[in-house]
Amino acid sequence: RGLPPKTSATGLISASLVQESIDRDIQEEFIPMTVPRVCGIDVAHGGDSRTVLTFRRGPLVRKEDIYKFSEANNMVLADKIAMILAKERPDVAFIDAHGAGKGVYDRLIQLRYTNVVPAYSGDRSVVVERLNYYNPRAEWWGTMAQWLTESKIPPDDDLRQELVAQPVSRDAGNRLKLMSKEDMLETIGHA
Repeated sequence: RGLPPKTSATGLISASLVQESIDRDIQEEFIPMTVPRVCGIDVAHGGDSRTVLTFRRGPLVRKEDIYKFSEANNMVLADKIAMILAKERPDVAFIDAHGAGKGVYDRLIQLRYTNVVPAYSGDRSVVVERLNYYNPRAEWWGTMAQWLTESKIPPDDDLRQELVAQPVSRDAGNRLKLMSKEDMLETIGHA
């Protein structure tokens, strides 16, 4: 019928699920201030890759809750992130502390950001639903897919593309497994 597919054969999150989340009406004033403000930090090491900070309170992410920038120097990057955290004041911030994020996490702790929590996407020992997910990264994406059924996100083209483009498969134990960032860069040109 000339319409794009709702999702790829190997995708976890469909374009229609993302659009439903964009279209959902959730008013910020109805979310109690007692609901924690949470931040996710995905560190990239400059070049074409961008570091992204996303803030949310409960089911709501607004356009102004997403910060994207590129910086190759980890100390400058940590300072930029620290300034954003000081401005936004999340209750907790989860940072991908693997690879490029390790030095940034260490610097944030040195700067006394005690609400920053390291997240290690490959540490299979911390998977909660071990029968369903291969590693924490797959579990986070599975949880996010469920969260999108009740949430509101902004109409951000980069976010939409990232959510829909994540290929998944199943391992020998039928657990959800995501394509590695390295394989995504090689296969589809971005991670």
